[in-house]
Amino acid sequence: MPALFFCGNCIKFVHANVLRVNVQRMAKPIRQQLEEVYWEHRQGLFTLALSITRCHSRAEDAVHEAFTRLWKSRLSPRRDLVPYVFAAVRNAAIDQVRRTP
Repeated sequence: MPALFFCGNCIKFVHANVLRVNVQRMAKPIRQQLEEVYWEHRQGLFTLALSITRCHSRAEDAVHEAFTRLWKSRLSPRRDLVPYVFAAVRNAAIDQVRRTP
């Protein structure tokens, strides 16, 4: 039976095999995990940042800033990294808006 999963702007039904992929991802080094999350969710991450900043260049900067912060933080996630990355991009986009006069 599929589970309900919230990701960015949509709600998805996730089957057990997708959850298994997320568990396998968590066993990898953080750099590789972040890279995989970026390539799988780059459009959704950019769209989230764009909806907050309303500017393409600031949205790109927000996504870049979020991944830079995550990389430097040396986090060791115990759960799926995707919601954490979406939250980091949201926060970076809000920071971009606050810095703009």
